Amino acid sequence: HRLIRRQRQMCIRDSIKLYKDVVFNNTFYYQPEIKNFKDFRFYTEGEFEFKISDKFLVIFSFDYLYDSDPPSGIKKYDFGYETGFVITF
Repeated sequence: HRLIRRQRQMCIRDSIKLYKDVVFNNTFYYQPEIKNFKDFRFYTEGEFEFKISDKFLVIFSFDYLYDSDPPSGIKKYDFGYETGFVITF
């Protein structure tokens, strides 16, 4: 399909404290094809951090990728999620 993509990338990061012990972190990337702005990708990854105690966090995270013109045989989007635990010693 394409071997070289001439791109620029825009990235936005944010962290929002929703409640006393809940934080939402998000990173958003946008990558347009310089010679054809109809050809672009965007990717976002986010997570909710729940502070259970001073030494224990539960994290729910997700990511989403969209490509307006993917290589042949590749779908235009992908979504994933996971749950994690952080224990501080």
